[in-house]
Amino acid sequence: MTPPPIPAGDLAWLLPEIVLTAGALLLLVANVVAAYRMLRAVLGSRWAALFGVAVTLTHGALGELYISTGTLFDRLVFLFIAMGVATYAKLRSARQQLRIRDTVLLWLLCLLAMDSKESGVLLPVLLGLYELCFVRERSLGARLKAVGPTFALLAVTSVVFVFGRVYRTPVLLQTAGYHVDPNIGTWWQHTAH
Repeated sequence: MTPPPIPAGDLAWLLPEIVLTAGALLLLVANVVAAYRMLRAVLGSRWAALFGVAVTLTHGALGELYISTGTLFDRLVFLFIAMGVATYAKLRSARQQLRIRDTVLLWLLCLLAMDSKESGVLLPVLLGLYELCFVRERSLGARLKAVGPTFALLAVTSVVFVFGRVYRTPVLLQTAGYHVDPNIGTWWQHTAH
């Protein structure tokens, strides 16, 4: 016995949810690819990158992120941050000095990350840490010549973003109980499920 057909009018209200869920799953797949590319660029090993992605995919605290469509902005900011770090690592390994189009590409990725979520403002910081930890330059002058203009643009963009968006968003700052708790115990408690 077959179930009765569902009228087309009843399916219409499901369509936005189906599209949203499909888009969220596609974005999750894009994040896995971006995470692999980022880890491969940073770690330099295909196996280490695969291990990092496997640990991320099986971590218990991230289950909600994978199945909830309410975390689209988290997925977007991760995508743009991972793409930004992978792109920067590739550009710095390919050439000594960043070109104008390289700077524009990194700037656009930073804008997309910041527009996705406020934590996207950390992308320039991550790029700076990558530069300091993984790029070997002979002198400070050579480093400033190679990446100085790019980081100047990213720094100005970040400052404008912080003062223009975060401080003018009183809803976030006035939320009851909202406070920063930079405590390793709190972090460990929330991530070690």
